[in-house]
Amino acid sequence: MTARWGLGLHYTEDQLVERPLWWHNAGLTQTASGYGSRLTTSRMLQHGGRMYRVYCYCYSNSGTCYVIIKSERRPLQNWIDRDGWCDAIR
Repeated sequence: MTARWGLGLHYTEDQLVERPLWWHNAGLTQTASGYGSRLTTSRMLQHGGRMYRVYCYCYSNSGTCYVIIKSERRPLQNWIDRDGWCDAIR
């Protein structure tokens, strides 16, 4: 079953936690091109007492970061860091 897009999700900075996977620590990418519809980021979001992995839908030179809650992709509305750049995929 493919997750459908739901309403956007706002969060605070303290809800976002850095939890890299092994390939993030090794400096590898998930796909050869760097593009995809479910790229795993090194971040997790605490929402409603649970931790959710942050994913990125990235094609061309833009991407949308989201979490999956109850089979629904919830885009992160304020996914800009303090420097003004989206740095979810490192």
